[in-house]
Amino acid sequence: FIGFMVTPRIGRQLRLACMTSTVEVLVESDGERYVGEIDGITATLKGKSNKEFWLLAHLYEPLPSDNSMGVIGVITILKAIRELVEKGELPAPDYTIRALFAMEHYGFSALYEALGKGITNNVLGGLNVDGLPERDKKSYKIIYPPYSSPFFANTFMKSAFEVYGEVYPDKEYLEEEFVQFSDDTFLGDSTTKVPTMWLMYGVEPSKGNQHNSCVTMD
Repeated sequence: FIGFMVTPRIGRQLRLACMTSTVEVLVESDGERYVGEIDGITATLKGKSNKEFWLLAHLYEPLPSDNSMGVIGVITILKAIRELVEKGELPAPDYTIRALFAMEHYGFSALYEALGKGITNNVLGGLNVDGLPERDKKSYKIIYPPYSSPFFANTFMKSAFEVYGEVYPDKEYLEEEFVQFSDDTFLGDSTTKVPTMWLMYGVEPSKGNQHNSCVTMD
């Protein structure tokens, strides 16, 4: 067990004590480990081709921005595309769009393995929406796939954000040309070869509430 939480009052006392002297802390954990199975969910919006583009979101992190809004956002995107196609306002997608909801990192690894090479060999790439941008956030950023898996969508995403900036001029786009090998982009490893970029809002360090219960759906 790598972490624990205390109340704000105890936190203030602990910080003050650490500033004035050496502090010894006794921590007792009543947590338990269990062996079991955790479900993963996948669904597709069929396109003209069997080649797929993946949208990934985490099911088992309970906070709104990490990652309930990611799951809600992916479902909303797929429903919107389907409805626009049915109305004739959009052409049918050239490629199949697959939603994958699972436990972060290892859950996606298990889904990848379960889907099999017949499907995974046809994947063009993916977009992980861990921390889907919130409407009131002023900045966003894209983290590009690892260099081991070049991705044509890097260029497409840059163009998309240029258009986004024209539609929403009050928003700031943090490009940063940032590449990361993390739990959100790891499918871009050369052994799996699913180049995955990560879309997230620009975290404001001064607020420091990304993994905190004070983040609300408001």
